[in-house]
Amino acid sequence: CSACGFGTFSDALNATACTACPVNSTTLSEGSQDVMSCLCPVGYTMSTGLNASSECQPCSPGLYKNASGPSLCDVCPNRSSSE
Repeated sequence: CSACGFGTFSDALNATACTACPVNSTTLSEGSQDVMSCLCPVGYTMSTGLNASSECQPCSPGLYKNASGPSLCDVCPNRSSSE
């Protein structure tokens, strides 16, 4: 047996395969045990709202996120921008 690698997880005992994290997300370590271990990277946030998916989406223009994890994108400071 071997631990699931980065970007994958297994939520079942004695699983024969690991499951990939949703699009644009990854895990911080090997051996992750559930999808909640899959985090959005810097510059991406989990989609929210009526048409939300489990995929991380890039921050919209004028917004940024400088840490990985579940946090939302923040508004750029005055006299700055993002693409």
